[in-house]
Amino acid sequence: MLTRVYNGIKRRVSGPHDERLPLHGHEPGAFDFPEVNRMSDEELSRLNELLPWSSWVVDANGRRFGNRYTANKRNNAETIPDHRITGLHQRYDLTDKSVLEIGCFEGNHTAALCSLAESVVGIDSRIEHVVKTLVRCSMAGLYPRVHCVDVEQEIPDAVDLTCDVMHHVGVLYHLEKPVEHLRRYTALVGEALMLDTHVAPEDVEIRQDEGVRYWHFDEHGRDNPFAGMYGHAKWIVLEDLVGLLKELGFADVDVAEQRAERSGPRVLIYANR
Repeated sequence: MLTRVYNGIKRRVSGPHDERLPLHGHEPGAFDFPEVNRMSDEELSRLNELLPWSSWVVDANGRRFGNRYTANKRNNAETIPDHRITGLHQRYDLTDKSVLEIGCFEGNHTAALCSLAESVVGIDSRIEHVVKTLVRCSMAGLYPRVHCVDVEQEIPDAVDLTCDVMHHVGVLYHLEKPVEHLRRYTALVGEALMLDTHVAPEDVEIRQDEGVRYWHFDEHGRDNPFAGMYGHAKWIVLEDLVGLLKELGFADVDVAEQRAERSGPRVLIYANR
């Protein structure tokens, strides 16, 4: 573990593992990365070391593209498309839709969305995630628009983020002001939202702010790629989250999955106008 200092307080944060996965010997991936497939082992190895990858996929030759974060975090190859995106496509048929992806991370979901939707715009608060997303997608011959945008601040005037469908996975529970964020960004959505997020556990101290009940969760800050950008986050009580989405104009809110994960309870929600 690494130690960082935030606001004068020392905190332990996860750091990349020194051990690296082998380049070869993986089951060939089903998603096509033609630019990677034709690379030599030397060039692919250089690409894998060039950027601080925290996830990986496999090309048609059974070679690793990217890297795990640690032996316990993103240790397995990513599946493209993720089952949640498959479900999103089945429900709303993305073929002629514009999609806004909140939190593109390293482009695994972005690439899947690009292969299904008419157009995709991705945003992320970290510039390194923007760069990795652009590289990952270009290696698949896909070219979304990707912007570095702090999702807790005002949307830049020069960036058009209006969309038919919003893909919102793994971000909300990292935010200091999740209600303000949802009010701002769902106003851009014409048809539907897919939201995957942690929610407040049942056995914790519950507070109230922004009109919702929540659990106060300490974050690790900018240097951890799996953390929020600020010092804490709010995990909203599920009932209040569903009520908020309805208040924001989503008439049909379906909690499609409830999962018990290592960090806490997590839900998958599909909602439409």
